[in-house]
Amino acid sequence: MAGTVLQLLIPVMVERAVPNLDLAGVDAAVTKIVGGVSDLKTAIEAKPTTVAATVAPTRIEAPHPVVPGQPVR
Repeated sequence: MAGTVLQLLIPVMVERAVPNLDLAGVDAAVTKIVGGVSDLKTAIEAKPTTVAATVAPTRIEAPHPVVPGQPVR
C-alpha cells in the first residue's frame, strides 16, 4: 500500500518542485525500490532450506608438531 501511495504522490510532488526532472526515471527508481522491498519480504518469510543435512562435515586435523631430532612422519 505504501508503494502505491509513493507511486502516486512522487510524480505530482516532483513535477511541481522541479518541472525539468525526468519523471520516467523517478518512476523507474521508485518501482525498483518497491520491488526490492517486496523481494526482501518474500525472502525473509520463506523457510530456509537446510543444506547441512545433505553435506557431510569435513574433518580438519591439526598438523603434527615438528620436534627437532625426530624423523618427520
